[in-house]
Amino acid sequence: MIAGDVSSFEAEKFRESLGTVLAGTFPNVTTQDITISATSASVAVKAIVPMPNAEQAAIGVAALGNLTVTELSSALGVSVEAF
Repeated sequence: MIAGDVSSFEAEKFRESLGTVLAGTFPNVTTQDITISATSASVAVKAIVPMPNAEQAAIGVAALGNLTVTELSSALGVSVEAF
């Protein structure tokens, strides 16, 4: 969940930022692989990042889970409220 509203949410910029965040852990995942959708509720963002297998998906979840809200906000260029 990020601060703001859906009408001002820049999905492409967010997708590029998320791709950058994931690049260090998953060099084979490109920005073009990531699908972003946003709905109202502040801005509820759903990011779909295809992974080659369940093990790699678990590594990705753990890598993102190790970030603080402040670190994720900075990396994504948005004000993350919860994740």
